[in-house]
Amino acid sequence: MYAARSGESECLKWLLDAGADTTLQNNSRVTALGLALQKQNNECVVILQHEQLNCTYHKEQWKGDTSCPSNFNVDPYQKDEKLLRLHAFTGHFVPMRRLVQSGVNINSQDSRGNTALHYAAASGKVDCIKELLSNGINLDMRN
Repeated sequence: MYAARSGESECLKWLLDAGADTTLQNNSRVTALGLALQKQNNECVVILQHEQLNCTYHKEQWKGDTSCPSNFNVDPYQKDEKLLRLHAFTGHFVPMRRLVQSGVNINSQDSRGNTALHYAAASGKVDCIKELLSNGINLDMRN
């Protein structure tokens, strides 16, 4: 948790590769992802979100098995669409643009109906909004 809170992204990657449990909570019941969000350590947020996507996909495929090897392969389309929304929200323009250019469905919605545009707008990431608009994102998608 200290690595996520302090923004030590390389240390965080090493810990995750070694099998660190991302579901552990501190005394205030906050996970590493929560700490990274609180401290606005965006690189750590992206790393932890990616790890969480791996775990979520693994649990869905194996019906509740909570073990989560960090090297588990996620469906690349599902992962890329979720990462697109995450990068739009956190303002990571370059990786978001790469995903758009690679052909990821920019109109994909999460379980609440939110698209990358919804997330970029909610967090005020103007560059991401402009990129999504210039690539033809559907403005009529409702959440």
